[in-house]
Amino acid sequence: MLVVHVASLFGNAYLFEGTLAVLGPGVVFVVFLPTIFVMNLVTQDFKQKDVWRAPLRGCPQWMYRT
Repeated sequence: MLVVHVASLFGNAYLFEGTLAVLGPGVVFVVFLPTIFVMNLVTQDFKQKDVWRAPLRGCPQWMYRT
């Protein structure tokens, strides 16, 4: 995946058009499913209205606001 990003910086992303079609949806599920499990573990002691405060504990203030 790093190769695709570096190649796109140099304008050569057309070499990876077939790979990009697979990487996009594939990466979403690789990241999305573990995020759901971790979010459930981290937020189980919080009320529903405060669910976003749990994973953002310890983040800088600008990140919390964003």
